[in-house]
Amino acid sequence: MFKKTNPVAISIATSFSMLFSFSALAGEVYSETATGMIEVAVQAICDGDKEKHLSMHQRKIEPDPYYDEKFSAFHEACKDKGIENIEIQSDLDDALMQEQKRRYHINADVIMGDGSIYTNTFRVIWASVQASEGHYPVGAWRFAGISRVEVPILREDPLGN
Repeated sequence: MFKKTNPVAISIATSFSMLFSFSALAGEVYSETATGMIEVAVQAICDGDKEKHLSMHQRKIEPDPYYDEKFSAFHEACKDKGIENIEIQSDLDDALMQEQKRRYHINADVIMGDGSIYTNTFRVIWASVQASEGHYPVGAWRFAGISRVEVPILREDPLGN
């Protein structure tokens, strides 16, 4: 009368449904991995979505002309040249970062279609993200920063010397 079901399949399905429901509740969870945050941030800037990029920091951001200038420069480069590749360098892989859930500095080189390279060190941290009203905060990756929001900037020496 009852069909046997694989308990692993149920476990995986349950995990995914919980993962997606937590993400939906938070409304501010951008990536399930630390390095994924870099890709989401780069895409937000390329799309010209300053509001999304700033919200990834989960803190009040004061107006900053330096940020505005760098954001615009990188956004225009994306529109004009397109992104060829994003090279992410970190001392740890995503699985270990996910296990330890701490603050990490992750270097990223964004290679444009014309070969120019934009670079930045992103500070990514595991922290509580405020969920929608009536729900508890959710643990998620966000950007950390001491004083200003970071945007990839053009590396003058393409060889990195």
